[in-house]
Order: sequence, then C-alpha cells, then structure tokens
Amino acid sequence: APIAVALIVIVAFFSIASSDNIYWSVANFQGMASSLSSILLLAVGSTYLLITGNLDLSIGANLVLSSVIGAKLMNYLQDAGIAQGTVLLIGIPATILVGLLLGLLNGLITTKFGIPSFIVTLGTLGVYQGVAELMTTGFSERSPKLLQSGFGFAYILGVPVVFVVAGILVLILGIVLARTVFGVHCYAVGSNRLAAVRNGIEADRTTIGAFCLMGALAGTAGVIDLARFTSVSVASNGTTALAAISAAVIGGTSLFGGRGSVLGTVIGALIPIALLRGLVIQGFPASWQTISIGVIVVGAVAFDQYRRRRT
Repeated sequence: APIAVALIVIVAFFSIASSDNIYWSVANFQGMASSLSSILLLAVGSTYLLITGNLDLSIGANLVLSSVIGAKLMNYLQDAGIAQGTVLLIGIPATILVGLLLGLLNGLITTKFGIPSFIVTLGTLGVYQGVAELMTTGFSERSPKLLQSGFGFAYILGVPVVFVVAGILVLILGIVLARTVFGVHCYAVGSNRLAAVRNGIEADRTTIGAFCLMGALAGTAGVIDLARFTSVSVASNGTTALAAISAAVIGGTSLFGGRGSVLGTVIGALIPIALLRGLVIQGFPASWQTISIGVIVVGAVAFDQYRRRRT
C-alpha cells in the first residue's frame, strides 16, 4: 500500500540523515511509542466514526474533561486515605465512563435531532472545554502519583506499558471492525444509510454506538495522559482532534463514509509521529512540522477523491 511505502521511506530517510543513529536509538522509539499511545486510540475511534459517515471534533475537549474529572476524583479519594489500589480501581473506569457519556451525548444529539455531526461536535467542543476550565479555574489538575509510577512510566521488556495497553485495545478493535456484526453495520451505514435502514439495520443505534466507542476511547486516552504527565492542562489538547482525524484519513479512511481499516489507521498514525520525530532531531522549527502534516492530509484526501471518481 502507498502509505506503508511512505512510512518506510520516511524512516529510511531520517535514519540515514540523523547522526550517530539517534533516530534508531531505544530512547527515540520509546518516546515515539509513548506519544503514539493516545493518538492511536483516538485515531481508531475516529476511523469507526468516519466509516459511519460522521465526525467528532470534540475529541480533545472530551479527553481533557474526562481526565480532569478522573483526576479530581482520584485525588479526592487519595486525600481521604483510600488505599491506592482502590483509588485506581474506581478512578480509571470512572474516567472512561465520563468519556463514554460525553460521546453518547454527541451521538444522541446527532441522530435524534438530525444535526450534522460536524456542527454538533463543534458546539460540544466548546461546552466540554468550558466546563473543564470552570472545574480547574484555569489551572492544571495534578495527576495521581501511583498512576504515573505504576502505569505512565512503567515498561515491559523496554516497551512503555501505555503503548502495550493501547496496542491490545487497537488489536481488539481491529477484529471488531473486520469480523463482527457491529463492524459490518458501520460500513453499511456509511456506504448507504437509506439502503442500510431498508435492510433492517438500526442506523441510529449503530451511529450512537460509534460515538460511544469514540467517547470511551477519549476517556481511555485521558487516563493515559494522566499517567504520562504530572498534570492535565485544559489548553494542552487543542490539535488532538486534527491529529486523530488526520491519522485516519492518511491511513485510507474516507471522509465520506463506508471505507477504512484499523490497520491503515495505525500506519497513518505512525507517519506523522515518525515524521515529527525526524524533523525534531534534524532541528526543524515547529512551523515546518505543522506544514508537513497539513500537506500529507491534503494529499491523502485528494487521493481519496481521485479513487472515488475512478470507482
């Protein structure tokens, strides 16, 4: 596939260009794996939504609000003297549940009121972001220390635990999309919603399910960010939605619904990470990094349009 070739070319180029094999260092790949963890989950969730013909621009705000609520809950329980293990057993599912409920709200508004998901999630983006700002009064919320030491900074055979967890979830979701009834329904709704309904598929239920999955993954990414960083900042995820959707589009998921795969999205997520790491090592300013990603996204969408016209 062209995207796989592009990934190989990028890795090969920066491997040759970087001095002292910095690009191939263990520390560099560990950093790439950690950075990839959250985006990978959000990109896979975006893949499900895009396949159904929908879009969620509130991903970053969902992640922030979920992690703020989760951090506040875990810090409250921790300060109350609750055992550390119990704090995590309550706090982690609660954070994911908050994300799921926010995704459910997006899905219900989109389906029940017939409003395009682009408009709905553009609105809820502001709502979720505003609520998070009110809850933190403009300051960062500290992350529970046990979550950092036991999860965020832990390794299994040199691989970050957060990446291992994300990888397992992505593998499961890839199987669900390719092998289950829900996955088939997602493709059917995105390809031709009217035909899907006439064939007995609950289009609204499928759409809401995809939004709930997206929300749950945003909450999970919130847990990962809490584990990786010492605090959660409301202003730290302004481009998260763009990065996740870009990864899905670069990986071959159509913005018009009905086409996409988790494997393609994984490669699509790897390309920006590999490119950005290489540019950082070469000393390019942040503006060039942003430009390069934008060019790749426009090229991927143009290729998708060309492919649609051919078929």
